[in-house]
Amino acid sequence: MPKKSGKSKSKRVSLKQKYKVIKKVREHHRKQRRAAKKEKTGSTKIKALKKDPGIPRNWPFRDELVQELQMQRLHTLDQEQRRKEERKRLVEQAQEDKLAEMQANAVDAAEAYAQRGDGAAGGADFDRDRSRRSFFKEFRKVVESADIILFVLDARDPLSCRCPEVERYIRRVGAEKRIVLLLNKVDMVPREATEAWLKYFREELPTLPFRSSTQNQSKLGQKSMRHAGDAVSEGSAALGVESLLQLLKNYARSHNIKTSVTVGVIGLPNVGKSSIINSLKRSRVANVGNAPGITKVVQEIALDKHVRLLDCPGIVFTAAESEDASALRNCVKVEKLEDPVGPCGIILQRVPAKQLMQMYRIPAFKNVDQFLAHVAKARGRLRSGGTPDIPGAARMVLQDWNAGKIPFFTMPPARANRNVREENAEVVQAMAAEFDMAALQDHEVKVLQALPGADQSEWTQTEGLGQTQVDMEEMDGEEEEDEEEDEDAFGDESDMDEEVEDEEAPDLEAIIAQKRAEGRANAAPASQNEVLYAEAGQHNPKAARAARKKLKKGRQAKAASAGSDSDYDFDEAFDKDEDMA
Repeated sequence: MPKKSGKSKSKRVSLKQKYKVIKKVREHHRKQRRAAKKEKTGSTKIKALKKDPGIPRNWPFRDELVQELQMQRLHTLDQEQRRKEERKRLVEQAQEDKLAEMQANAVDAAEAYAQRGDGAAGGADFDRDRSRRSFFKEFRKVVESADIILFVLDARDPLSCRCPEVERYIRRVGAEKRIVLLLNKVDMVPREATEAWLKYFREELPTLPFRSSTQNQSKLGQKSMRHAGDAVSEGSAALGVESLLQLLKNYARSHNIKTSVTVGVIGLPNVGKSSIINSLKRSRVANVGNAPGITKVVQEIALDKHVRLLDCPGIVFTAAESEDASALRNCVKVEKLEDPVGPCGIILQRVPAKQLMQMYRIPAFKNVDQFLAHVAKARGRLRSGGTPDIPGAARMVLQDWNAGKIPFFTMPPARANRNVREENAEVVQAMAAEFDMAALQDHEVKVLQALPGADQSEWTQTEGLGQTQVDMEEMDGEEEEDEEEDEDAFGDESDMDEEVEDEEAPDLEAIIAQKRAEGRANAAPASQNEVLYAEAGQHNPKAARAARKKLKKGRQAKAASAGSDSDYDFDEAFDKDEDMA
């Protein structure tokens, strides 16, 4: 017999045996899970609930027992009904208390909002007045420093951007200063309108057409030569740059200016002052934007060694002007308007309804509210619940108006006074000789030829808003009052003590009385303000300021004449000498 091996047996099995073992193990695990589930639930059979058989018929005192059970059931139902009513009453009371609390909170919130609104309105008025004064300071700096003033006008409605009071103020500051009107954005109006406005304004002042560059202004001077010929057709290159530069050079040549000409660029907000400077410089040296108030302080840009440009903040000191007119001139930010619906009503009066329907793709409308509701639905300006956002739609329409998406233009009015035209003709001829306007005809013809005609687009002719009204004398008076307050705050406190001020008070009164007498003597040729200041009891800030300056000079002269000996104490020095001895 062969001897058995002492080694362990091999664990190799056939596949049949292997799968059979796996199957048995799986069935065993299934049975264990099923048994555990039965133990957990108790039994798989659902036992039927035993039905109450009730009281047997032969039960003694059955009727009394049934009646007692019925009374008990009615009492239980009554208690349940009472509990239900009590819960309902508590819920209603809680709702009433919550509603009363909400009403009280709403009243408190309304009062708080009204208080904040009054404070915000006062703060807004203060900020507006402060910005108005600060912008006037910058404007006065530009006017005093510049030799030539470029008054930028929007070619769509140039008359509404012009301000005769500002022009008179410039001539009053310096009679030698020259004003040149610059019609900007001429590509947004027909060629015929530009020609008509040039003819209208040239009866008073030298006027040039201009279009700022609309391409990326950080690379204005980097256009490749291959595309330079298509710049005009693309509508991105500036027009009128050569004419303006030649005009400035002609002025410097006619006046024999050896150093440089200082040019101040002024105008209403968002008429394109900074864009004009960037187009002349061919680089982005001034910040630009479609919102008013981008430029806040004067910026000096050296165009070359012969021309210096001064970028002035927009003229915003139109306090007497309505908010609607300021919004249509883009003098205020659309986001800060309290009632944006009012300017939209003026737009509906100036633009045909058919053009607005085609532009916004909306149905017919009867009034401004219905128009704004259609625009809000078409542009997705909806609030919660699907109600149209009327103020949001109004601001969007105003932004389209200021950005030129609603094309419109105005034509110059007819001049009624021929004598004024004849008087202005001599002045205009003299200015034309200074600037040599005849030499600029070739450049101007090229600019006008590049403009679109009236038949190349759907233009809408509207009526203008009228000239901007500004009280320059009031602004100048406010500026002097600010300077007086500064002098009172920083200069008068440290000049002399109270005794000296009391001694010199009669001198101040005498100086003011003398100024008033001089004003009364010259009341006939003087202005209305000077006549009013000459009356007794009226405070003249100019006379008071001159009197303070005169007193201050007198104090300084008196202190200088006294010398350093007045501060030397002989007694104290004598005592020191004795101590040393």
